[in-house]
Amino acid sequence: MKSRISLSAVVLLVLSLTITGVHAQPAADTAAAHGIELPGETAALLPFPAGVTVGGQRTILNTRYVNFTFSAPWPEVLEFFSTRLARDGWEIVSEELPEQTTGARQAAWRVSGHGVDVSLSLETFGRPEGQNSVGVLQVRPTRD
Repeated sequence: MKSRISLSAVVLLVLSLTITGVHAQPAADTAAAHGIELPGETAALLPFPAGVTVGGQRTILNTRYVNFTFSAPWPEVLEFFSTRLARDGWEIVSEELPEQTTGARQAAWRVSGHGVDVSLSLETFGRPEGQNSVGVLQVRPTRD
């Protein structure tokens, strides 16, 4: 009987650690998964695509600024943000998508939700899939 209790205890411990570990990991397509530090739970709630490399992060007054580059094709990144921001509970205040498909082009979103206002600007150059693609994320507490 003693070995059964020990075995049961071990099984429960392993299960609890496994479950806890699964919930502790941020979703792969969020700002948190890219190491972006934002107020509260914002990083875990803000969608961010694969292929992002975060550069500088800094806070000035009450606004968090994050510079990043991305390697995913430009059309996929635009589709990702346009779809996921609305789907993940963010109110899209404005969305500016370029009509041109080559050369220098920019896209921008202003969204609100989860206690913060977010401004996201992207820029790329060249062919339709883009190259030297960069972005700036700004997050601040929602203004009343």
